[in-house]
Amino acid sequence: MERQFRIFAAALSPVDNMGNLQAGKLGEYCQYLISEGGCDGVAPLGTTGEGTSLPFHTRKSIPKLFSHLGVHPSDIIIGVGCPSLQDTVELIHKSLEYGYTHVLVLPPFYYKNLTPEGIYSYFARLVVAVGNSEVRIHLYHFPQMSSVPFPPDIVGRLFKDFKPMICGLKDSSGDISQTKAFVKATGGIEAGFHVYPSSEEFIPEAIEMGCAGIISGSLNAFGSLAKMAMKHDFFPNQHFRKVVKARQMAQSFPLVPAMKTYQAIRSSDSSWENLCPPLVPLSKNQKSQFISDLEKLELLPLT
Repeated sequence: MERQFRIFAAALSPVDNMGNLQAGKLGEYCQYLISEGGCDGVAPLGTTGEGTSLPFHTRKSIPKLFSHLGVHPSDIIIGVGCPSLQDTVELIHKSLEYGYTHVLVLPPFYYKNLTPEGIYSYFARLVVAVGNSEVRIHLYHFPQMSSVPFPPDIVGRLFKDFKPMICGLKDSSGDISQTKAFVKATGGIEAGFHVYPSSEEFIPEAIEMGCAGIISGSLNAFGSLAKMAMKHDFFPNQHFRKVVKARQMAQSFPLVPAMKTYQAIRSSDSSWENLCPPLVPLSKNQKSQFISDLEKLELLPLT
């Protein structure tokens, strides 16, 4: 049977003008992404979701919210990474309490120039401290933000020593050769390790090399477009070329403010443009250019 390649939106977090999470709105929004938004699943509270900017008590409340909304555990990977191992464990336990086993974990990102052994030790201790073989930990490789890269050999070693609890990795490096190195070090999907590049423009390469799917911030806007392209024969095709153009256009702007601007237009709700400090909305000129670019690609959402 042909394996399933899934696309996950790195879901935005709606906040008020003080940066407080609007939890009910987040739940409704994630339901939209999985249905009309064209995505197979969501990954909330990551970078696009401003997870590290939200209070700890707020992050702990999210699994209960998704449970009450009936979001299926297979459709969500919850961001839980913290510099403190104990805080990460607590967030994982709260997710497990409500049946959510798939989590996305940053490396301990305060101290820099960590040794490979230090990274290995953190995750080895995390597995022991979590103490539940049902959990599925996805490592979060985003060195541009965390300044703590995952060496591929350490990823391979963690998978070998702690599978199936350590089961995957989101590669937000933007370097497809780096993604390939992670697949090579672990065996990729054929070995049970789920690698997710962070851009839909890499879908053809990701399928070919043995990735499990894509987790992308721009799928907040372009999930349906990507899904439509993948359903056509002879993929990649002219529909996919539009996906690539849309992604490249979006990442020419600060991505989180741009995606929030898109949702504000789509929903006719200007509060979507609120961000947690220190992030700021698009400038007047940036917003005008973003809307113009959407129009040129015939991707401006109907209101």
